[in-house]
Amino acid sequence: MTKHILLVIFTGICCTNNIISYDFTNEKLDQSLLELTYKINNSKDSHIKIQNNIDQISFHWNSEMEELRHNRDVSIEAKKSFTDRIDAKMKKLSEAVANTQLNKVPRIAKEILYEFKNARLKNHITDYPLDDLLNMAEAYEDIEITINDQMFDLQCWFEFEDMLSNYMTSWDKYQTYHIQEIQNYFNYINAEDHQYIKEKIKECTLTFMDSLLSGYQPDFQVPCDELGKSIHDLLVLYSNNDENFQN
Repeated sequence: MTKHILLVIFTGICCTNNIISYDFTNEKLDQSLLELTYKINNSKDSHIKIQNNIDQISFHWNSEMEELRHNRDVSIEAKKSFTDRIDAKMKKLSEAVANTQLNKVPRIAKEILYEFKNARLKNHITDYPLDDLLNMAEAYEDIEITINDQMFDLQCWFEFEDMLSNYMTSWDKYQTYHIQEIQNYFNYINAEDHQYIKEKIKECTLTFMDSLLSGYQPDFQVPCDELGKSIHDLLVLYSNNDENFQN
């Protein structure tokens, strides 16, 4: 009887060790996607360099698929749905470069980036710093569209306040991360540069919030632009990994 109990316990431990935990995070993949999303428009990268970047993304995605394939916690249907969506977008990304439609590359890369972010959200992965930064950027984009629209994007003020609340919630969460927590994933991020940009975002956020007190739409625009630039600079910092790709 005792031997039988020990065998059951041992079998349970072995089975547990065979389960590969999967959290939908791959910082190298995210870094390459961020580079295509936020740097390609402001750079003079050659067609070859962009293709090399996509080769990196493909390499890391193939690695992710292999890890996901062995995971027992994700259903077969969910795996197929997720991989099919990523594969379809990867195909569009390659086609855009092959057809020299480089203007489409940032949008498609961003879609892939957000597929992973949404998968983490769905699976209750809440401690990945990049997600809170992306949530900030997403909330800011809604705010920027509204402010720069003459009709205020047909938004009611309470809807605009919801946008501000979404932004502040993400920003407050992002500020709780210590630089070492961020560098655990993105070890190439310079701590001083990161702190400097964070201070700029903090300053711009306060200036922007103060500008809203006037209730006069044109007063919002310059502080909003400054805030947007600071958020963009932080996203670029996450994409600045100059390590050479090795297959």
